[in-house]
Amino acid sequence: MGLFSCFSKKDLDNNLIKPEINESFKELIEISYDYLNAQQDSCKTIYDLGSYARWDYNQETGFIEFSDSGVVKIKIKYEEVGSISTTSNTWLWAWNNESLLPQVKSEIGKIKEFGIQNQYRQLFKPKWYGDEYDGWAMTAIAAKIMKAKGAYRIPTENLYSFVIFKEIEDLRKK
Repeated sequence: MGLFSCFSKKDLDNNLIKPEINESFKELIEISYDYLNAQQDSCKTIYDLGSYARWDYNQETGFIEFSDSGVVKIKIKYEEVGSISTTSNTWLWAWNNESLLPQVKSEIGKIKEFGIQNQYRQLFKPKWYGDEYDGWAMTAIAAKIMKAKGAYRIPTENLYSFVIFKEIEDLRKK
């Protein structure tokens, strides 16, 4: 058995093997999680996120809306970070996802550039084997670097899309 015997030839040809994580990248993940967790706590406290009956997102407008009884309470301008396919178990960066509209991935290229500058392959390799933990780790890093106000995981049939909050509008008091 060779070094890559657990991967098929197709896997190696597509080079989907998850990049190695070094100590510096582990530290980046840790400080990024600290940042994102603080932002998430603020979103829950200030905007009561997690308590609304419904949420809707729209790529064309670039907004996620949280509502109760048909009334929008919180409106969030978002940026796509990437997605985890539950079918192929792969992470795909939003900057490499052709199915996303430009307005929801206009700034995520900053993360790719940061990855190139710091030689963090996870941040500039377009697609690789990953799971939900990886999705949250990449989202935390994006949130920290881009100074996001929070993040959300949007579940669909075979996919988890990860987004960060750029702007939050509180409509409860209007």
